[in-house]
Amino acid sequence: MTTTILARPAAEEERPPLPIRVPGDTLPPPRAGFLEDMEEEDNGRGFEDEPESRRLGTYLHRLVREGDARAAAAGRQVPRTRAQMMERLAAAGGGR
Repeated sequence: MTTTILARPAAEEERPPLPIRVPGDTLPPPRAGFLEDMEEEDNGRGFEDEPESRRLGTYLHRLVREGDARAAAAGRQVPRTRAQMMERLAAAGGGR
């Protein structure tokens, strides 16, 4: 059987004093650090093509093509500009 001896805590006078905080005072704002360094490094590399955004763009483009094909099959055209949208809305009786 082994006996473990625990060391006694240091006396109060040997411990460093705790910082004194005054209610209402705040800590100073942090300055440049690790995150800022990472951001600067990232900005220095310039634009990086993200595969997720490319996949999203491809997906949205496919949806637009499919919507256009369905509209054309029904004899309609999807409005692309604001003027076309306003004209379509006015024809439906909802324009200003």
